[in-house]
Amino acid sequence: MIPITPDDLGREVVCPISYRLVSVPAAGVAFRTADTPDPRKRRFALFAAVLVVVLALCSGVGLLVVVWAPGADRSAPPVAGDSGRDVAVRPAGLEGETGPRTAVVSPITPVAPAAPVVPPGKTGVPPEATAPGREPPPQAAALTPAPTPSVVPPAPPAVAPPRPDPAPETVPPPVPPKRPQQRKLISRLDLRTTAELEAELLKVREVGLDTAAAPNTTVGLVKTAAAAAARGGIYAGPIVLSKVRADLAELPFRVGPATVLNRDAAVTLGGLSQSFRHGLGRCYAADDPRPDPAKVRALLLGDPEGASEWTVPAAVPCLRQMLPGEVAAVRGTACEAYRRTPGPAALDALVAAAVFDTDFDNRAAAVDALADRDPADVTVRLAALLDYPWVPAVEHVIEALVALNLRPAAAVVAANLTQVSAELLSVNAGGTAHAVRREMVRTNHARNCLLCHAPSFAAGDFVRGAVPDPTRPLAAGPAGYSGGAQFFARADVTYLRQDFSVVQPVPAPGPWPAHQRFDYLVALRSARAGESKPDDAGRATALRFALEKLGGDGGRADGPVAEVRSFVGETARMVSVRLTPEPTVRLYFAEFGKPLLALGDDELSVVLGLFRKRYGEAGRYALIAYLEPLRTSGTAAEQATAAALLARLGSAADWALPLTPDERAGAGRLATTGSGPIRAAAGELLLTDLEAPRRFPKEFLAILTGPDAALRAAAAEALGRQPYLEPDFYIALARAARDDVQSVREAAAAALVTLKRVPKVAEPELATSYLARREWDTPDAARKFRAGVFELLAGLAPAGETWFELLAAAATGGTPTDVPAGEVARLMGMHRDVPAKSFADLVALLTHKDYGAAATALLLARPRQANGPLVDGLKATQPSARAAAATLLGKTAALNSSDPLARDQWRTAQDALSAVAVTDPDGDVKRAAEAALKVLTKGR
Repeated sequence: MIPITPDDLGREVVCPISYRLVSVPAAGVAFRTADTPDPRKRRFALFAAVLVVVLALCSGVGLLVVVWAPGADRSAPPVAGDSGRDVAVRPAGLEGETGPRTAVVSPITPVAPAAPVVPPGKTGVPPEATAPGREPPPQAAALTPAPTPSVVPPAPPAVAPPRPDPAPETVPPPVPPKRPQQRKLISRLDLRTTAELEAELLKVREVGLDTAAAPNTTVGLVKTAAAAAARGGIYAGPIVLSKVRADLAELPFRVGPATVLNRDAAVTLGGLSQSFRHGLGRCYAADDPRPDPAKVRALLLGDPEGASEWTVPAAVPCLRQMLPGEVAAVRGTACEAYRRTPGPAALDALVAAAVFDTDFDNRAAAVDALADRDPADVTVRLAALLDYPWVPAVEHVIEALVALNLRPAAAVVAANLTQVSAELLSVNAGGTAHAVRREMVRTNHARNCLLCHAPSFAAGDFVRGAVPDPTRPLAAGPAGYSGGAQFFARADVTYLRQDFSVVQPVPAPGPWPAHQRFDYLVALRSARAGESKPDDAGRATALRFALEKLGGDGGRADGPVAEVRSFVGETARMVSVRLTPEPTVRLYFAEFGKPLLALGDDELSVVLGLFRKRYGEAGRYALIAYLEPLRTSGTAAEQATAAALLARLGSAADWALPLTPDERAGAGRLATTGSGPIRAAAGELLLTDLEAPRRFPKEFLAILTGPDAALRAAAAEALGRQPYLEPDFYIALARAARDDVQSVREAAAAALVTLKRVPKVAEPELATSYLARREWDTPDAARKFRAGVFELLAGLAPAGETWFELLAAAATGGTPTDVPAGEVARLMGMHRDVPAKSFADLVALLTHKDYGAAATALLLARPRQANGPLVDGLKATQPSARAAAATLLGKTAALNSSDPLARDQWRTAQDALSAVAVTDPDGDVKRAAEAALKVLTKGR
């Protein structure tokens, strides 16, 4: 029995049980008013039917067959007089049907539909009554009951006799029966089976971290992340590889703080993931790799009233990540859980199921659940997927829109019909037309954990899990992410989100299962030369069907056609990160202390100038990608500011112009007065200006001695390109050559070597830096640094009296140094002038194996100055030192004997040596003194 209304006379309707077309005659149909049966009378009728059946069997008169329509509602009374109905339109030749179609009209109990799907303006409820935002029509119970065909209904099935009612005093208050869930029947455009859809998805291009051309990408990413963590820096995710991996530059990576869950959300996700993994593990049988759907349903949905820890908004992210790879029945249970869960996260999950699930029943269940949600929210989410670059997904979107009668989506449908293609596009970004291709790609879920999540280096990280090892078997079920792995990932940091997931066969699985989960998402890449246009005929047909059903008379949108998505931001970002991802990372991590739109005028000029001078076109496209979404979807203030900034970016020619005087002046001011991040940006901008050291000497020196090591190194490099520098810059460079950071030391030394000049005032600073103890990454780096500075000091040594004492202090151990003694000795020997205070040090070095020869030569070259320190050396503690002083004193005194001005020193030497020869307790010292006296006398 099919419920019909007078509006259906002369038309074809579809039987909701057999899905066969049924013709309703235009005349000759008698209608009657269907009475609402009383539940007590119904129980009595059922009891009577049982008695009739028993009597018939006993007497042998015959057998009464009671036919009960499948899917009919047995738990609630029918609603009389409802003129609406759910209609499923299926073309001829659907799977499971054989033989010719026949038209049959049979009465069924009418039920209240979740939402009408009859095109507005045609039949059924008028458009103004069904449009979202309008008040619904009055309930059917308040109207005159609609007539139905006069057909006697079949007897109800036999049931057990009802129990006697308990005593009145024990009767509990009556509980109204729950309204059963009534599935929303949809008009099918996509008649593919699950197997056909999954076979189509199997042909999609695969992307991943480790490829034949780059087999060790995962290991490299882990090392990059570890290095960033060690220095307290930022690891931005796999986007850092975009410059060297064009295929990764195509992916829609998330960047910035939005990739990280807050602490509370991360703790909740970790706890729920662990709890669900344990619960799901109990749903597996020992000999079956699939979970038992009945047990999963009990786990997710709890008691019949729907009380469960998995029907709360916080559980949705966990379920969406852990259930997509399960069988259809389990995914259907997830839809029911999302139906019971309030909030936007569950709504997003239902939309994804309605569009991307490969099982029709699951899609229908999701559409049915969407009928209970706010139509405006559902419309926005479904309409955003009308340009998805997979035609079946677009068909599923339209099936849902039509089933839910979401007429406001007609404007977006019409807009998509005006677009030539949803895949091959020409996008004007930055004043240049870019031919791009939107393409659905897939990635192996278990092999690419670090494509979507950050590496974990601490056991206390939130939502931590082992990265599966491709060389070891992958356990079935939820234990597939257990220990024994080389690397770990943290799921509270997410760089990439899939649109949907499907388990697919793998031709060469190795030790892993033959069927593995693949995640699907949309990539944006540059179109290849001569690339053929995709076949959009199916997409266009589906869009026209939607416009006909939703767009009113004539298939037209009621309101203005919506604006087609431009993809300017996505294209600009793809171009930028392929050149270098650095400007994109800096923008999204707010490395200037605050978001771009919150910067002041001077601060904004500094940032724009820096992106222009340092990053070139990559900086311009990064700014376009950042600002474009704000221009169209931000607040009113953000939209205005973003539009103004986009206008300031200008063309490629404008972007290449040098800094303006205002930009230079602003950078000069902020280099000393701005906040930390802006001060660093201003300094970085000044470093790109060759005239900055002359225009802003004070600011430039502040950069060279500032807290930012990278800026200090860059400043040193910039100074090395200057044709002339004031002495203060040389002093600053010489000091920078002993910086705690190796890169700064190397840059400063390289700059001084390039300049080939060090003023005298900077010589002591350079010698101090040469002798200073510092950590080096490799011995070669230390040798290279010393070689460059040694060359400079060797040229300065003949007149380097001001820093000789530094060398002497290092030689005697007064100043710790890592410089080899031979190098220090060579520099000491190159000096023509020796400070008076250093002669005592030279005497002390006479017996040193490395410095003795140099000290002897320096003292002999200066006999007059050496006489007194050598006489003092005869009193040294060590006998060997006294003997060496006595021997050298005889030689210098002999040289002094011919100098009239040094005769007094000769006598002083003779007296000192004579006393030592008599009184020294050491025989070797006495013999050395006696030999020296002979030399001294012979020289006389």
